[in-house]
Amino acid sequence: MRKPLTHVRALLLPFVALATVLSEPPQLVAATPAAPTPVASLRTMAKSPVSIGAGDFALDRAFHTATKRFEFQLPPGTVPLENTDGWFLLDLNYVVTFGADSDPGFAWISAATNNATAAQLEYELTRNGELSIRESRVTLVDGQDSRELDGLSTGVEYTNYARDQGVRDGDNTFTLRVEHTDGVLIEQVAFREDTGVSTTVVPPYPLAIHATLPAEAIHAGDEFAVTVMLENRSGADLGDVVVDVVPADGVAVPLDGTTHDIGLVEGIEELVLRFEALRSGPGQITVRATSQRNRPSAPLDLFVLPASGTSVTVLTLIAIAASAPVMLGIAIAWAFARRRNRRRCD
Repeated sequence: MRKPLTHVRALLLPFVALATVLSEPPQLVAATPAAPTPVASLRTMAKSPVSIGAGDFALDRAFHTATKRFEFQLPPGTVPLENTDGWFLLDLNYVVTFGADSDPGFAWISAATNNATAAQLEYELTRNGELSIRESRVTLVDGQDSRELDGLSTGVEYTNYARDQGVRDGDNTFTLRVEHTDGVLIEQVAFREDTGVSTTVVPPYPLAIHATLPAEAIHAGDEFAVTVMLENRSGADLGDVVVDVVPADGVAVPLDGTTHDIGLVEGIEELVLRFEALRSGPGQITVRATSQRNRPSAPLDLFVLPASGTSVTVLTLIAIAASAPVMLGIAIAWAFARRRNRRRCD
């Protein structure tokens, strides 16, 4: 069976949309793993165990689709205007069983809050004699991953960050959706009762960066250091980190190069970058970190003072200019005094 193009868009939807989940907080705090706090689950939203079976599917355009929708409420003030102290998660926990007589094709199991899909898994079924099933998933923290199923049934635990504005104060909906192409047989998807919505204090972006300039003034001709702190805030595999430096245009230049291969970042890593101030004036240094998960940056506003010797000369000239009228008055008075003395002598 030809692979439908729509399955690619469906799989990438959570990853692309979640790239806009909100900017990272500026401060660095050592990561402290914390268990998510349940907000709404099938345990409280559903009156009985939730499952979708072969008889629940109906043809919807090109796919056979079955949905289960639930409602939950959040008290006023639950969802902050700025997601800097907490984030919402969508949790999928289920057992899916495919039919042994299934044709090749695709199936998707997803969850959405208020019609904003943020959790999805894809199953690709192929036949080379026996039926083979590959599961693929995408999360904002771990990126894309896949595995081959051992048999026709598998248990799944999957968590992803909710879409920005996907959860709100007051009335909310939580929707489970199962789809498959024609010929694919799904005997049952049994959802466990902890499937639902939870909150966490762990930020969605695992890599954070913070940079600081020296406290003392920087003069033209000085060498100075920028301290860079990198932090792995989630425990995700960050073994490919690179730091790039974009120097201030014509004001300062990096002495250690513009690219630094950091490699593995497990907790908090410190990097010291040396610069030379070329001339006085304002400028900006940007330090960027790159990983397969996210690419944070830290801009620094720089102001370079004139060279130390130049500043003394300038101050001296200013002092001389300020005292010039007084010195001129003294000179004129002395000249008139000499003139009067000469007249007396004559």
